[in-house]
Amino acid sequence: MNAGNLALTAGALFIIDALVGNALYMNPLVARLYARHEGHPGVKHWKEIGSFAKFLSLNMLMGLALSALYALVFALMRGSLPGNPLLAGLCFSGMAIALKAAPEAFNQYMNINYPRSLIAAQLSNSSISLLISGIALGLLSEALPGLA
Repeated sequence: MNAGNLALTAGALFIIDALVGNALYMNPLVARLYARHEGHPGVKHWKEIGSFAKFLSLNMLMGLALSALYALVFALMRGSLPGNPLLAGLCFSGMAIALKAAPEAFNQYMNINYPRSLIAAQLSNSSISLLISGIALGLLSEALPGLA
């Protein structure tokens, strides 16, 4: 595994995920949905974190950490995934959705006083984001052959 290619992949994935996340969460439909639930006791406002800069920084750090983790796990699993880069990315996406997005939504539904429409929006957006990230990882693995 080439550490330089792994770092490049993680960085590219972080940028892709940030762009996709902004498109999914900042679009008018989802923005209105979140605005409708502002003030709900189960919805935390960024002010509770301290400042918008701190809120944004923490989210970006988590996004970077997850991008690095996804890139590393994909690189470790690449030999077990289909040879076709697109299929490898789709398989990885399916596993990520099954292991991250779906259980997270179920946990929110069962244990947290969080509006169901927001749980559905997050499940949908997380699944779309993970699908795109998986495809990107598959294609990047072909462009950066030392990744796996």
